[in-house]
Amino acid sequence: NVHSITGAHGNRYIFRTITNAEMIAQATVSSELVKEYGKRWAIMYADYAWGQSHFDAWTPRLKKLGVEITSIIPVPLQTSDFVPHLAKLERNSTAILAAFFASDIIGLLKQRRDLGVQIPVMGVTGVTSGVPPDVLKDAAGTLVPETLPTSLKFKDTPPVRELRNAVGIDENGKEIGSNRWVTASYFWNAWEAMYMIKRGIEESGWRTKADNAKLIRTLEGMEMAESFEFPQGPKQIRPQDHQGFLDFYLSRINEKGGVDVIRKIDRSASVYPVTPPGTDYTKEPV
Repeated sequence: NVHSITGAHGNRYIFRTITNAEMIAQATVSSELVKEYGKRWAIMYADYAWGQSHFDAWTPRLKKLGVEITSIIPVPLQTSDFVPHLAKLERNSTAILAAFFASDIIGLLKQRRDLGVQIPVMGVTGVTSGVPPDVLKDAAGTLVPETLPTSLKFKDTPPVRELRNAVGIDENGKEIGSNRWVTASYFWNAWEAMYMIKRGIEESGWRTKADNAKLIRTLEGMEMAESFEFPQGPKQIRPQDHQGFLDFYLSRINEKGGVDVIRKIDRSASVYPVTPPGTDYTKEPV
C-alpha cells in the first residue's frame, strides 16, 4: 500500500509531506461531492499498489456516505485498449472514480467519449501530471484534487510567485524555455523538504550524526506556516507516523485543457486516523 511509507513499513527516520491515497480520499470524499455526483459509483483503477491503495481508501468512505459501488474494474498497468474494461461499466452509474496517472487516464477518457459513455469522472491527484493542455482537454469535465493549483491565478501569493520564478515555471504551469508541463501537485514538495530539514537543523542545533535524535524530535510535530520556505501552505507533521497534512484544491479540467479550482479544502479535512492503528514512531529508538 502506498501510504505504508508512513505506516506499517515506515520508521523514525522517514518523514512525508507529500500526499498519499488515504489523505486524498479523506480530503475529497464529502457529502457535497456525493450530492454533486450521485450515489452510484463505478471504480476503475490501475491494478498495482498505487491504484489498489486508492480503491482501498475511497471505497469505505464512499460507502459511509451511502454510495453504492456499481462496478469494480481493475485495469492492468500500461493498458492502451480500455474498451473491454469500459464494457464492464454498469451504465446506470452516476460517477466513475478513475485512479490512473496522466496518459493512462487520457486514453481511458478518450475511449469513453468515443463509446458515448457520458458518466462523469472523478480523478485523483496525478491526472494532470505533466500533461499539456492540448492533450488534457480530452479529459474536460473531470474533477481532480490538487495540492497546488496548476494555474498561478488560483493561488497568486508572493511565496508561490517566488517558487515559480526560482524553479522556472510560468503562470500556466509550463517550464520556461521548454515544451514541458510540470506537475503542480508535486514539484513544490522537494522545495519544501529542503527547507524543512534546514529548519530542523537550525532549531535542533544539529552538527553531526550524534545529533540525529535531536533533529528527529524537532521534526516530529513541526508546524510550518505559509511562507517563502513553505509556499504550498501551512502544514503540520503528525508525530506518530511522520505524515504531514496540507490543504487541497478541488479542480475541474476545462474544454481548453486548463485546470480550474472549484473550491479549497482545508487541511483539517485531510487528517485520517493513524494507519495501521497503534503506529507510533516516537516510541522507537533513534
